[in-house]
Amino acid sequence: MIHTLGLATGQYQGLSSSSALIGENPYKAENLSAGLALLVPLLSACPTKNQIKDGTKYLLTYSHNEGDNLSNLTERFNVSDHKTAGANGFTEQDPVMYLSTTLLILCQENHRVPKP
Repeated sequence: MIHTLGLATGQYQGLSSSSALIGENPYKAENLSAGLALLVPLLSACPTKNQIKDGTKYLLTYSHNEGDNLSNLTERFNVSDHKTAGANGFTEQDPVMYLSTTLLILCQENHRVPKP
């Protein structure tokens, strides 16, 4: 049996989700097996008009790891807490984030991505 969470977070590095895989395919999650043809919807995003107006040039997808939180991620990437929270639909100051959740990081033109 294939687990949709492992497929979404492992093979597709968090660029899909279990619910997206289940929603896009006619198979029941408990009946998945090797050899089935699956549709895999991937996260893809471009900056909105307002984000572009605020200087965002592109969005980086980041897979949440153990120990990450909004504050340390925005510090690591040198980006705004508020703008990053908004881009990801967070309404709380310290949102609950699950391992391998894909987050959007708003990047400026000369943005340097930190080494892990």
